[in-house]
Amino acid sequence: MLVNLLGDSAQVKVIEFFLEHTQFDHTKTEVATEAKVSKASAQNAIVALAGMGVLAETRKFGNNIFYKMDPENPIAKTLGYLKTQIKSAHSEKGDAKPKVEEHKPPAPKAATPASPAPKK
Repeated sequence: MLVNLLGDSAQVKVIEFFLEHTQFDHTKTEVATEAKVSKASAQNAIVALAGMGVLAETRKFGNNIFYKMDPENPIAKTLGYLKTQIKSAHSEKGDAKPKVEEHKPPAPKAATPASPAPKK
């Protein structure tokens, strides 16, 4: 849903993954696979989101670090609210999938013929 609104950057895909999978914590590799982004992109997005407090490190197991959306973080709360509002708006319309319309600039106005130069 957020991808349709904000674009399909790796960070948006990672945010959307964590918003959809709130029950459990996840490793960077799992996020990369499920969000369909490269491991490097998942790593960068997770580090950035964790730095903002949106994601919290929940545990370590061997070399794996697990992350989960921090439900107390104001940005995470806002993202969750946004997801809920988008879902609600589209379910009211009966849309199975949100549609993003391409913005088209208005057509240029027809040029008016230049008036002849005044005679001297």
